Amino acid sequence: MEIKVNRDLPHKQQRIALIGIPGSGKDTYAKFIIETMRDRHVAIIRLAEPLYCAQQAIYALCGVQKDYYEQDGVLLNFLGKHMREINPRVIEEAFHAALRDAKDSDLILCSDVRPCDISFVKREGFKLICLETDAAIAFERRKRRNDRSLGEANHVTESGLDRRSVDFLLPNNGSLEDLRRTGLTLLEALL
Repeated sequence: MEIKVNRDLPHKQQRIALIGIPGSGKDTYAKFIIETMRDRHVAIIRLAEPLYCAQQAIYALCGVQKDYYEQDGVLLNFLGKHMREINPRVIEEAFHAALRDAKDSDLILCSDVRPCDISFVKREGFKLICLETDAAIAFERRKRRNDRSLGEANHVTESGLDRRSVDFLLPNNGSLEDLRRTGLTLLEALL
């Protein structure tokens, strides 16, 4: 694929979005990017922020404490589906608000794109990187990260990825060092 970098954004701002099945390494790769870019202003946008907010409220109502971004996959799948049924633009509206807040950043990194979100993310000039991971490997990774529950990798909120909509494919079936090496090579080419 030919690499084209959008130079028309404010302050030569770059925009990168990550997609992949649960357990593919999106958050891990995002951390690598943040570490690499520590001398520049990087803004993180989580499309699932409204879902995490609702998840936290539900746990609080149940009297159970948990870290804000600790994942209850089954609940997040449920919330993702039903919140979009209540307001089909709920995720997109939160995304645009976060994008406005990040206008002065050198890099905006959206770390959790789902297939149904691709169109509005790409309209805003994001380059979409798909972390490709074997389903069995991704499942084992999710078990190791101690999610409260494991959502379904083929849930309606996770399915429907058309590879033609992806700008770059990043294989991630190996070690953390493999991801760091190949991921940072891709990042250098993008920036």
